Amino acid sequence: MKRRDLLVATGCAFSGAVAGCQSTTASDAEITAIELENHRTEAAHEFSVRIDRDEETVYETTRRLRASGSDNSTAVLDRPVEGAGDYEVFVSAGAFTESVHTRKLLYGEQTCLHLEFYLGDGTLHWERTNHNEC
Repeated sequence: MKRRDLLVATGCAFSGAVAGCQSTTASDAEITAIELENHRTEAAHEFSVRIDRDEETVYETTRRLRASGSDNSTAVLDRPVEGAGDYEVFVSAGAFTESVHTRKLLYGEQTCLHLEFYLGDGTLHWERTNHNEC
């Protein structure tokens, strides 16, 4: 392959790979809710939640959730912190700990976050939903 053909092919491939992609922004996030769920059926588990801003803890709580399928196997923390910020959220349950940095979860103008943490058989899993309006 000639050098020119290689450059054309590479340029086209790169343009196609990034076309239409939204870049993340450096905006602050507003946490609208954190949802905790115990998907394990054998026992109750404690979920510990901590939210830091600028390396300082601004929110902390612990919730004991019953086994999946029973009452109180989920908990929703509505607006755990006031206002937008550059937050790091830590959740521990069972032998697992997950952390998410809210600024890394933002897309375009969607600065409102709903975070969900699920304790399953082999992991603590998290998901997020972004919104335009808080």
